[in-house]
Amino acid sequence: MIKINKGKIISYLIFVAIATLFWISTVLNKKSSYTKDIWVEVIAPDSLIVLNGSLYKANLTLEGKGVDLIFESRHNKNNPLKIILSPNSKLLTSDDITEKLSNETSRLNIDIVNIKFPSKALSIDLKVTKKVPVKINCKVNFEKLHGLKSDITSTPDSILITGPKTYLNKITNWNTINKSYPNSSKSIVENIKLKSPMRDKISLSRSEVKINIPVEEYTEKKMMLPVNIQGAEKENIEILPSLVEVSFLIGLSKFDSVTTDDFSANVYIEQDSIKSVSYPVSIVKKPKLVSIQYIRPNYVDAYLKNSQE
Repeated sequence: MIKINKGKIISYLIFVAIATLFWISTVLNKKSSYTKDIWVEVIAPDSLIVLNGSLYKANLTLEGKGVDLIFESRHNKNNPLKIILSPNSKLLTSDDITEKLSNETSRLNIDIVNIKFPSKALSIDLKVTKKVPVKINCKVNFEKLHGLKSDITSTPDSILITGPKTYLNKITNWNTINKSYPNSSKSIVENIKLKSPMRDKISLSRSEVKINIPVEEYTEKKMMLPVNIQGAEKENIEILPSLVEVSFLIGLSKFDSVTTDDFSANVYIEQDSIKSVSYPVSIVKKPKLVSIQYIRPNYVDAYLKNSQE
């Protein structure tokens, strides 16, 4: 059996540990160079926006003690070096990166030996805020004999959008997401999300609005309307019949308030081309949220008065 001298082994291990520590200390305190990539984020002043991206990669060669270089591991993609542009600057150069980074590396006794970064031309626009109306994209289907009591509204009815002036000049409103409401018989009040911006440089003052869809029961109402002649000298033309019956659906809340003055029935006739045919009647004026059911009759005959005398 081999007899192990534990004392000698322990002494040997202690010697190796001391030698290793001495070697590491020598390496770490020795001046050396180190090459690494860093990420740079361009930050524009509050009045401006950079359009063509904000993150760029630069390659650095650093020089310093090994112990300092080990701890120089910042400025990755999640924690980039932030460079604030001056208001009149439209170019990002290696000098900009060197100037910003040197303030940090000098505290660690690290020198920037070389930097590889092709100058980047920056597309910059004015940052503006604009108020635009909200456009509600809702499709409402009603149960039988139900409909809108009044217009669909949102609260608020407008929002503020912020972004590059060239982008915002083309925006006249902001849409909600598309949403359908089937078989509605009661009023609806709920929050609905606004569509997310298609461009990452645009921000909204809010992400949703409250919509109000007022619903009520509808009923049928009928009226006799005079038919107006358009397109000819009506003094010389007679139409038969001169009155038509109009049937329409209307909300109960407006049933008593709607009169014949709220409607207009027209027929278009050219005096020089009157034929022995019937002419269609059109409803050219009606109250909002009224649904025409039928016109009876929906055609009239036309005659020249002189030809009948």
